[in-house]
Amino acid sequence: MKEEVLHQFWHPKHLGQNVFKLVNNQVLEIQSFGEVNLLQGPDIHGFSARIDGQLLAGFMEMHWLSSDWLKHQHSSDSKYDNVVLHVVWEDDLKLEPLRNKEGQILPTLELSRYFTKKDLQKLQIATPVDLMCENKICERRDLDGIGEIIDNQKKRAVFKKLDIQKTKIQEILEFTQHDWEQTAWIWLGSYCVDPQNRLSAERVFRNISLNKMKRGNWEEVLVEILYRFGLFEATPDLPIFRQIIPLVQNKLSYLEEQMKEKCEQLPWYHGKVRYQNYPLVKFIQYLSFVSSWDGDLTVLLENEGSWVNLNKSQKVIDYKFGFSKFAGDQIFRMAANAWLPLFLIYKERRDESLSENQILELLKGWKPEVNGIVKKYRKIDGAPLNAFDSFSQISMWQNWCSVKKCSNCEIGKSIWNL
Repeated sequence: MKEEVLHQFWHPKHLGQNVFKLVNNQVLEIQSFGEVNLLQGPDIHGFSARIDGQLLAGFMEMHWLSSDWLKHQHSSDSKYDNVVLHVVWEDDLKLEPLRNKEGQILPTLELSRYFTKKDLQKLQIATPVDLMCENKICERRDLDGIGEIIDNQKKRAVFKKLDIQKTKIQEILEFTQHDWEQTAWIWLGSYCVDPQNRLSAERVFRNISLNKMKRGNWEEVLVEILYRFGLFEATPDLPIFRQIIPLVQNKLSYLEEQMKEKCEQLPWYHGKVRYQNYPLVKFIQYLSFVSSWDGDLTVLLENEGSWVNLNKSQKVIDYKFGFSKFAGDQIFRMAANAWLPLFLIYKERRDESLSENQILELLKGWKPEVNGIVKKYRKIDGAPLNAFDSFSQISMWQNWCSVKKCSNCEIGKSIWNL
């Protein structure tokens, strides 16, 4: 078997416990299983445990045999100086234990004392699951207070995601020299498109002033986006695109003269994106929305109910294709992912912060987002009832589940007694 199998096996789900005895019979009580190190050096970082009551934290190394430490010349490699635990399948150096740079015996855990190779083989043939805790929860619905624990983790996930979003908005706010309207223009514009085109959209609105929309020049802005950022060439030949061609051609000579030095070919993705969600369509919808308020985006920062203004878009840019307004489900996605963190940081700057309960109640009043990530949680949390469910589940996936931070998750800690 490959050593990577041991890396996969090193998880509370497979080990089933966090207390072991080392080869010298000292008691090991694991507090954090750590994470796989993708860089050079020891296999696991962020590991912490108590050995006979003494707290140790640092790196962990895994091998099939204890002698592999010598074979791989770790003793002479400074990257391994902070290894606090050596986990092996078999300790073949019983008479001559390994020692660290300070001459102390390197704590060693021998897994074959507790498991058989069949346990490892089961891991190799087991059907993979996205959530490490899924099988455990499904097998034991009688786990004490699991519903409350899941709810607490979801609340924690909500504020984690909001903090990340607010940090991004803070960077844009500094870029605009604390111009709230321009910040809203950039931030909301980046969220009007699907995630794979978000960075390109943010780049677009960082380079186009909202003042052009305030002057009523929405057509000029649309054509500038198409020509200056390479979207005209990237958009597939569909009816909506053919309707736009005359508009671009009418302004092409002006654009070539005025913007030749400003052109920037950004990446635009259309694969696995439905026609209604093409960047061109979303930009038309967004410009239609901004035009309906004459470029005044402060209407979105007035109060807790101002998010409904996302739905008040006039059909000023129709082009007969029928998608000039944001769809209902997109309104709620933008409210949760874009408007809410923007509104919160705006209120915080004015010492008018919302309470945690007010924030949660807002999310619970919106329709949920349904996507592939949310569907992963149906077995442990059911179908999402509102935006609180979907928003928190997406955050749990991004910040805990996909990166296997079970030992830092309330659900994981309760299931595996961490």
